[in-house]
Amino acid sequence: MCREPYFLAGLYRNKCDSLYCIEMGLCCSLRGVSWDACSHADAWKQTMSKRQKWSEVPTNHFVTGIFRAGLTSELKDIHKAAHCSFKLDQQIKLD
Repeated sequence: MCREPYFLAGLYRNKCDSLYCIEMGLCCSLRGVSWDACSHADAWKQTMSKRQKWSEVPTNHFVTGIFRAGLTSELKDIHKAAHCSFKLDQQIKLD
């Protein structure tokens, strides 16, 4: 789980393909952005066990963490994802 106001940008795994090979998550923030309207996507349990199927969070939300049931070492053991929409804290001037 990333700390507020960070979002999950990626996962690092070592050479193996099992779930326990994920060693860390990369959390990043966006300048002038904070969390808004957070929830959990509970349908990941069904989609993670299917081939060629995306596990998703709602549109305009970022993943902030993933939850594992702890039963197996397979991807299908990821049961849900935390997600938040975002809001602009300030007006940002782009150069």
